[in-house]
Amino acid sequence: MPTRSSSRWPRIDSGTVVAAGLLVTLAVLICSGRAVGWDATWRSFGVTPLQPPFFDMHVVLDYAACAAKGLDAYLPHSCNEDNFNIPPIWLWVGFLGLNGSDSVWLSGAMIVAALAVMVGLFRNRSAADGALALFAILSPSVLMGIERGNLDVLILALVGGAALLYREENLGRVRAAFAILAAAIVVKLFPMFCVALGARFNRRALLFAGAIAVFSLAYLAAIFPYSSSFAGTCRPRSSCPTATRRYFSGSITCAPKPGLARSVWQTPGCRSPRPQSRSLPRRPPRS
Repeated sequence: MPTRSSSRWPRIDSGTVVAAGLLVTLAVLICSGRAVGWDATWRSFGVTPLQPPFFDMHVVLDYAACAAKGLDAYLPHSCNEDNFNIPPIWLWVGFLGLNGSDSVWLSGAMIVAALAVMVGLFRNRSAADGALALFAILSPSVLMGIERGNLDVLILALVGGAALLYREENLGRVRAAFAILAAAIVVKLFPMFCVALGARFNRRALLFAGAIAVFSLAYLAAIFPYSSSFAGTCRPRSSCPTATRRYFSGSITCAPKPGLARSVWQTPGCRSPRPQSRSLPRRPPRS
């Protein structure tokens, strides 16, 4: 039978702590932004802001709009001061009429979805777990992704949503989780590392991890013609992981796919591979 104190003070779980902390942070950001401006507000949270706000989303949408007009989005600095070095699927949004002016609402929707998923992931845990999670969410590295409107925030929403859906005993939920993870892989590749789920070493988890691996390899093969562009447009080039530079260094094909926009599907900046010079053995000197 519940005591009087327990009925008067309901248990506060981690989801409530995370949700309340995020709402308070949002209120502080809005009020501070109106009082001292966007840049000063984010610097107070340890984040160096870029202009325009949600800069990374501006980059994606600017290049997508260029591709819709027939320009080569993978040429360095062709449509924005930064470069486009993500899978070409994002260039299709330009054909929906989206451009840099849509960055604010699109980033906002992405951020709300990610934060809602985070609240869902931490429900039914202790308040201490919620406080720890809130501390991690409000770290400068996460807040920087939010301030920039970075696509990693969308990946957080998709992968977290798949984790919320996944239940090994429910085949329908397993399929839905796989569909969401597949979409995340198409968007930005690195959710392929969810194959680590196979470490649970049960039949359904191993099948799920195997399906992710097969899909990831198939998708990598499909976008391989663009691979040199992913590595070549990093600024500076040393910012690309070594494994990425090694994988994305093969020869590329310069033929556009029939029936599709040349600017989207032709490998950008293609050049005929240079023949490698071979050092011939020198003749021994005559005596």
